[in-house]
Amino acid sequence: MSSFFKNNLSGLCAMGLFLLFTIFPTALYSEDLSGLRKIISEELVYPRECKYLLPAVLPAVNKNAAENEEYKRVSKVLEKMDVIKRVPFGNSVKLVPAKNTYDILKQNVDMSYELISINIVLGTWDVELKQQHKDSEGITVKGFREIKNKTKLYKPVTEVLSKNNVRLYMPAEVQWRIINKNNENKVSERIL
Repeated sequence: MSSFFKNNLSGLCAMGLFLLFTIFPTALYSEDLSGLRKIISEELVYPRECKYLLPAVLPAVNKNAAENEEYKRVSKVLEKMDVIKRVPFGNSVKLVPAKNTYDILKQNVDMSYELISINIVLGTWDVELKQQHKDSEGITVKGFREIKNKTKLYKPVTEVLSKNNVRLYMPAEVQWRIINKNNENKVSERIL
């Protein structure tokens, strides 16, 4: 072996490994679903809280009658459970969170600290991956998304939602598309 290769063998090996991992990122081409689950979880933040957004003043401005009726039904259910209080506010009703509900209600305020909406925590979204398909552009993964660790508000709230909205909080078959460009994963999600 020539002296050049003997003196620079470690450098050549390091450069070869660098090129190998630059051209074929290991995170994208993971053969098992657990590696792909990690990518999807990091990019789309799973597990994450599942929330229903309720305006703080009813009827809500710029909403149609059906949406406002749904908001009223949800607020009445929450009032019966002592989670919120309905307070008259001119021709409207203002919703005020009850005490000690910080784990199930997340308040959204504006710059003047006025309550504008309430996120009702229904549980935690989590995913389960079933199968994958590789092609020249990336990987397509199919699986399911469902709410785990449901809060005490999940059942009462989903029972009064409209048919169109209740589907959003039910288990669903999902397809994720993972594309790697410039060693950066781009993940998109589609409910099937």
